[in-house]
Amino acid sequence: MARVQPVNQFLSAAREHLAELDAKINELTRDREIEATRVEAFEQVLGITKPGRAVTASLTHLTHPAPQTNSAAVPAAPTLSHAAPRKPGRQAGDHRAPPGAWKGVFRQLVGKETFNYDDVVAAAEKAAIETTKPSARVRVSRMKEGGYVEPVEDGVFRITDAGKKYFEG
Repeated sequence: MARVQPVNQFLSAAREHLAELDAKINELTRDREIEATRVEAFEQVLGITKPGRAVTASLTHLTHPAPQTNSAAVPAAPTLSHAAPRKPGRQAGDHRAPPGAWKGVFRQLVGKETFNYDDVVAAAEKAAIETTKPSARVRVSRMKEGGYVEPVEDGVFRITDAGKKYFEG
């Protein structure tokens, strides 16, 4: 029985370390997806978008700073806009959501106690909006900035009272 106690302590420490590593992986994955979205937006602005990408950007938004997560100076990503004019060279299958369509996407989530990025992508698909998980992250981030959505835990959110009024109004 004396051997079991040290083994349990090692097991507990290993589980704690594993949880810390998982949290770091989740944070790095989130940061990578955000950066990939920024790269796609810059490629679109420069006209070097790879086939199949549907990210659009307006040059007038390049000067708006993005929130920084570290002290390194990184240029802000252009604000993604569904109202930007169709750029030459876009693929025939690329689609943009009409103005206000994302409000309808989040309206679908109002009844849920909590939601995650996959729920946003699924709701967008139900609304016939082609999107990606990184784009869903950008949309959720914008809704957080507006006070319509609040984080519950990493990657999990809920609609605020202000959000319910906005999305259902």
